[in-house]
Amino acid sequence: MAKGNLKNESKKVSKESNPKKLPNLSAPENTIRLLEYLKKHTDKEHPLRSVKDVQKEFNDKELHFGSDNTIRKFYRNIADAYNLDEEQHPLPQQHWRIVYDGYVKLYGDGEEEEGLSGEDDSDEWEEDREKFSNLYYVPEFSYEEIDALIEAVQLSRTLSEEETEHIISTLEEKFTSKYYRKGARRVCKINGKGCCEKGTLRENLLTI
Repeated sequence: MAKGNLKNESKKVSKESNPKKLPNLSAPENTIRLLEYLKKHTDKEHPLRSVKDVQKEFNDKELHFGSDNTIRKFYRNIADAYNLDEEQHPLPQQHWRIVYDGYVKLYGDGEEEEGLSGEDDSDEWEEDREKFSNLYYVPEFSYEEIDALIEAVQLSRTLSEEETEHIISTLEEKFTSKYYRKGARRVCKINGKGCCEKGTLRENLLTI
């Protein structure tokens, strides 16, 4: 393809992917926003089926990330950053933070995850292109672990009610998706001598 035709084709694709002429974000902003979207809108039971869902979400907010392929490249780079070691070798799959069909096929431990059979329907899928269906973020703590942490904070002898509320809100905001079922706030206080130095325990909990 001639250089002039290639340039015109690039402009055409750009115009089609950004019909509202929304301002483009910088690469660091794109990375942060796309990662935060995964953290809040996905988990293993609720994976992202198509990157078009991301496009629609942010176009509605007057934000533009580029074409679907651009979003795929960002998510591939984010997956590499989380899932590869310093020598660019894949970590064991149980330690991954970003999971999607194509990555499992390329670097998985051999056993395909249950339910990973969907297709990226953002556009026509080609046989040699990496599949971005069933994309989700694996949180630092499972929902069961979050429940246990919240219960431990509620039962703490060393925290005030205000500090307890702050820590629980932080756990729910920073370490869960919108699919986490928040429990009723019941702050339980137990009188008695704590098992460790009060100031140290408070400092450790507040750093969460």
